[in-house]
Amino acid sequence: MESTADLLDRLRRLYPNDEDVAPVDTNFPRWTDHDDTFAPFIPTSVNKVVEALSLARCGTDDHVIDLGMGDGRVCVIAVALFGAAVATGIESDQSTYALACDLLTQATSANILTAAAAARILFERCDFRTFTPRSNNRVSVVFAFLAPEFASECSEKIRAYYDSGARIVSLVFDLNELGLELSATATDGGIWVYERLK
Repeated sequence: MESTADLLDRLRRLYPNDEDVAPVDTNFPRWTDHDDTFAPFIPTSVNKVVEALSLARCGTDDHVIDLGMGDGRVCVIAVALFGAAVATGIESDQSTYALACDLLTQATSANILTAAAAARILFERCDFRTFTPRSNNRVSVVFAFLAPEFASECSEKIRAYYDSGARIVSLVFDLNELGLELSATATDGGIWVYERLK
């Protein structure tokens, strides 16, 4: 049986870090004053995604949704490493959506995912503000990487997931202004997990 270290190594080869995609000296600004995206596509390292899913206690009963999936790595890692029951990625940008679909195929070819595991990953090209999950599974983990100025615009959707019991994972920018209960955070910052605490 394959070790977790071997699987992580293959995931890192398939999904490059942000500094590999855009060198620091050309990295910013990623979006302009007239850009209407909620956040630019900035790849999160595989290690950071694993840490975030661990903090969110992702497991085999979970339906994970990534709002603005970028290249789809959160969904692939949720299923491949954590055994999530379903992982749904939402992306409005056509080229980024196409990249995610291509990398999902490559993940299966590279034996990161079995065909059965890949079938538990759903990618949707749409605006996540109007998205309704196709799966009957209750959404239990929601990933959001939203620029601060857009968090309030998306607050109703995020709050609905939160109120239904989902754990909300925010990367890079916190969602403290939404009044959610913080249940976990990364020791070095950059990851916040919110959930209703009993």
